Amino acid sequence: MTGHASSTCRVSAGLVAVLCAFALAGCSSSPSSSSTSPQTGVASRQVDLEHFSLALRLSNEATTLLNRLGDQAGGKVMVGNMEGFRQIANRLEAALREARLVSDELLSAGDAELPRMWRREFIAGLEGKYDYYSSYLVNPNRPPATSAIMEAVQHSDRWGDWFDSRRESVIQSIGRKGYR
Repeated sequence: MTGHASSTCRVSAGLVAVLCAFALAGCSSSPSSSSTSPQTGVASRQVDLEHFSLALRLSNEATTLLNRLGDQAGGKVMVGNMEGFRQIANRLEAALREARLVSDELLSAGDAELPRMWRREFIAGLEGKYDYYSSYLVNPNRPPATSAIMEAVQHSDRWGDWFDSRRESVIQSIGRKGYR
């Protein structure tokens, strides 16, 4: 089994810090001065940004773990490294949980295409990778087809390419539209 980490999915620590700063800045503004509905409120915006940031961070951690496994094995992930795969699957599962909690309001504030890209590419990539590694953990003697992980990586690559090209504008848009 080879490592199939996607370098384009890496989100910088700076991005996570900026998103968290937006969330924290939102705590000091009054709900009436924001563009959100009365039901949403500042606390909800902060939580929403935390889900978004955490989903990205956990996805990156899974990629980092996979890259480390590949580095340790001379470019190939060791088939018998069950603990490494368990850690990757755990990060992917947590990333999925967080990603599914991000509201359409936040995604739409970031970019008109963000809701579609988040669900069809980011979440689909996480789901495919999680399914692959968790299936391997259940039955290491019968690993899933390589095509399954390749499809997941393609989703992740499309997400990464899209997000990398719009990162700054997405962050700025989220801030402008009441997520500060």
